[in-house]
Amino acid sequence: MSRSNDKTVRLWDAVTGAPLQTLKGHSDWVSSVAFSPNSKLVVSRSEDKTVRLWDVATGALLQTLEAYSYRVNSVAFLLDGKVIDALFILNKWGRISFLEFREGLKLI
Repeated sequence: MSRSNDKTVRLWDAVTGAPLQTLKGHSDWVSSVAFSPNSKLVVSRSEDKTVRLWDVATGALLQTLEAYSYRVNSVAFLLDGKVIDALFILNKWGRISFLEFREGLKLI
């Protein structure tokens, strides 16, 4: 997987290096990306102040979080297995948020 200044996320075949998907939808450059623990989802963070959730198999945009008036620095999925499809978000002040994408609810 790669992020780009061209506002896309690209998925690649790890063996052949061939492109598999180009995920389009951000309106500014993509600065952080992560796979879910089961590799079925991708999360991306952009300078357009959105966080987006994508389906790896289809390339479909599943959800967009636009409620960020501040800059999000990093995104990652939780690996503890206690929360399904939860997302870790770190902003420029070092504050951490956990979000559950299916419900769009802030967990803590």
